[in-house]
Amino acid sequence: MIHTSLSPNAQKDDIFLALSLLMRPFAWYQKKTVAEVEEAVRETIGVPHAVTVDSGRTALYTLLKAFGISEGDEVIVQAYTCVAVPDPVLWVGAKPVYVDCDNDLTLDVGDLQKKITAATKVIVVQHTFGMPARMREILAVAKARGIFVIEDCAHSLGATFAGAPLGSLADAAFFSFGRDKCISSVFGGAIATSSLEVYEKVLAVARSYPLPSPIWVTRQLLHPPILALSKATYNTFGIGRFILAAARRLHIISKAVEPKELRGKRPSFTKHAFSPALAALALNQFRKLSEYTRHRQACAETYAEKLQGMQGIELPARNDGRVYLRYTVFVEDPSKYRGKARAQGIELGDWYNDVLAPSGVRYAEVGYNQGSCPNAERLAERSLNLPTHIGITPRMINEIITHVFV
Repeated sequence: MIHTSLSPNAQKDDIFLALSLLMRPFAWYQKKTVAEVEEAVRETIGVPHAVTVDSGRTALYTLLKAFGISEGDEVIVQAYTCVAVPDPVLWVGAKPVYVDCDNDLTLDVGDLQKKITAATKVIVVQHTFGMPARMREILAVAKARGIFVIEDCAHSLGATFAGAPLGSLADAAFFSFGRDKCISSVFGGAIATSSLEVYEKVLAVARSYPLPSPIWVTRQLLHPPILALSKATYNTFGIGRFILAAARRLHIISKAVEPKELRGKRPSFTKHAFSPALAALALNQFRKLSEYTRHRQACAETYAEKLQGMQGIELPARNDGRVYLRYTVFVEDPSKYRGKARAQGIELGDWYNDVLAPSGVRYAEVGYNQGSCPNAERLAERSLNLPTHIGITPRMINEIITHVFV
């Protein structure tokens, strides 16, 4: 089966590790594994300090608390993002201010300058799909006004800007180890910083977080094997589809985004420490990060070669430091292309069909005014994701091109 987001990073060793951890609950409390993940973050990003937590949204929440952000403050985030980014801003009582994006899907510096006010305390800079944002200009704008800058590296672990790892350029950065990010432990997140002062403030917030419940950890460990079974039987009389739907409906596996998050509310799994069991999954994936990055970049080159010059298809911006978490092209009526793909057993991605993903976000409740970021809204309506994960082969790329675009 060709897919974009069904546990895309999980390979046989990851699946067997998850099964092994399910049978070894004593390993769920080995804090050494968490420390090893934090060391992997430090080495990968090239900074002296890292702290892990349960998710990327908890990482952002923790940073905002560490920076003293509260009611009356404004935090700039870009449109064309997941609701998991503005939500933590709301959780600390602050106001998210949405800035438009450029055609490369990163923050529009001109619109940023227009939307900064005396209440602006933080700029969250998203490196969308691993595309480095315009960090020199953004940092200059922030420095002139005394504003904190946080890099949102949820899509960009392993990417670089002018030779420096993304996540090492601002006051702090956060990462996600979610189920379809650069590496995956189903849930997980990290904070990285070069500042001892920021690190100590982050620790002061995060040290109070409890470990997640064993039931919650069990559900996350079940995710890789259940998704593997679902994918293996997905196009066999719909068996795989049934397995996936049943596992979700029965709450055997968790959703990437809880329904209450669509309204800006905080789900119960946040504000927890990183489970050592999930840290073991993350550590195993960290060992493969360079391989994953090279593979994604090779897939992107192949897509670019084959799609170049095709009528009605706009290709993404190219950048040597980019990691291409997805290869996002822009077309009129992307649903038509997804329909053609589905008819051939190919599931293309839906990041981001909406200016705030996933579908169903209550814009008013998360502070977004429709029409305030017109380019982001236009690009969301035209976005079509192509997979670049480690399971995608040259033959699969040829199938996608043939069945979807030709």
